[in-house]
Amino acid sequence: MKTYRSIFDLPPSRLPRGLIGGPLIPMLPKRSRAVWERPFSGEWGLLGRLIRNGHYLRAIARKDHAVIQRFLRDYWTSSASQGFFDGFEHRFESVFLRHHAGIIDEIAKVVKRWPGTDQRLVEIGVGDARVLRHLASELEGFADFHGIDVNEEQILAQLSRDPPRGGISVLLEAGSSDPGR
Repeated sequence: MKTYRSIFDLPPSRLPRGLIGGPLIPMLPKRSRAVWERPFSGEWGLLGRLIRNGHYLRAIARKDHAVIQRFLRDYWTSSASQGFFDGFEHRFESVFLRHHAGIIDEIAKVVKRWPGTDQRLVEIGVGDARVLRHLASELEGFADFHGIDVNEEQILAQLSRDPPRGGISVLLEAGSSDPGR
């Protein structure tokens, strides 16, 4: 999983936090170790969040994709990610449908040129499968809509909340934990 190529791929607000947090790591070694072990699962306060960003920035600078993946996995399995999903309904409407829905038309154009009827659309990083389900309802010419995510716990939670239905074949499976894949 190659998440970032350089520290400059980080969101603009994250880079300064990482630059501030980096020097705190050796200054607060006990807290730093605790944050390292559970970057999002703990209640860290401001200093802990800065240290977490420092660790994350270092992992990106070193291209340590195993650490990046571990941090992302901890985020998606912790209560910290709940805010993402709580606001997802609004983001789906105001971001995806407003700014990215044109991809549906482009995919439809490409599918018309493909021979056969057993095509599969794959979404990587499927999360709660909201976008994948929308694509399945809007696009024709696909035999399957397949979602892949590295977070098995999130996939199981999604399946329990909203199992595949209505003739739409939505498959969710955990991706490899191997950072080289």
